[in-house]
Amino acid sequence: MNLKKYFTIVLITVLICAAIFGGMLMARFMISPFEAGEHGDAIYPVENDRVNVLVVGKDSVAVNTDTILIATLHTDTGKVSLMSVPRDTKATINGNSMKINAVYGYAQRNDLNDEELLIETVTKITGIKINYYAVIDLVAFREIVDALDGVEYDVKRDYFYNDPYQDLYIDLKAGHQILNGKDAEGLVRFRADYPRADLERVEVQQDFIKELIKQKLNLKYIAKIPIVYKAVSDNVISNLTVDDVIDFAKAAKSSEDSIHTFTMPNDLSGSYVVPDEDELAALIEEEF
Repeated sequence: MNLKKYFTIVLITVLICAAIFGGMLMARFMISPFEAGEHGDAIYPVENDRVNVLVVGKDSVAVNTDTILIATLHTDTGKVSLMSVPRDTKATINGNSMKINAVYGYAQRNDLNDEELLIETVTKITGIKINYYAVIDLVAFREIVDALDGVEYDVKRDYFYNDPYQDLYIDLKAGHQILNGKDAEGLVRFRADYPRADLERVEVQQDFIKELIKQKLNLKYIAKIPIVYKAVSDNVISNLTVDDVIDFAKAAKSSEDSIHTFTMPNDLSGSYVVPDEDELAALIEEEF
């Protein structure tokens, strides 16, 4: 390769990178933030090299939060730790016992701050201090997956379920495929015939999220974060800015051994799931 051709290639590469990151930089100032939530004093400032983000998936019918996930980014190593809190975890609010997935709706019905109450409840149960949060509805979830060009996933079995009341129709065939937003939603929401019900669904959700992180934490998709952020901003409630999301994505690693998934250590108590205090404390100390 002659010198002139070499420098031409280098120049084009530099210009492409400049265009990508210039667009990202401009987006930091031009894109409106997510819809603001009311989190009061429930949010803690980041104190060390671990950033804790509460990610909540909200259904479209009863305002239940059937997916509750704590994601911790170890900013010094790039490791990502994910812990799911089962939807049937017992919570006590003003002397009333309920499953944790009902806390958000309870707050709304009783004129309380919904994000604040849920964050406080998660912190009380797990002991994990939350720094950021994102409440994501079904529309936003589908849009995120579609904006990232889908997720390659090995569907382990056939899934079929139809519930017009929830506007939920699932028809997935087993096999390696690219899931679009609608199919990904069906995968992570399905629990109709699981022997362990929600606990088994949590494992599928974690596996899917792990694949999403592994596949999308690269320059191509990090550059699309402002576009994704803008597309879903009307359907996400969060204190995360586009700047935060870009910085966290750039800090995280996407290799197999850098993403660790857990379910809150638990026992069963009647219809409730309750934390195993000793195992949970050890897990938090190590990962969260």
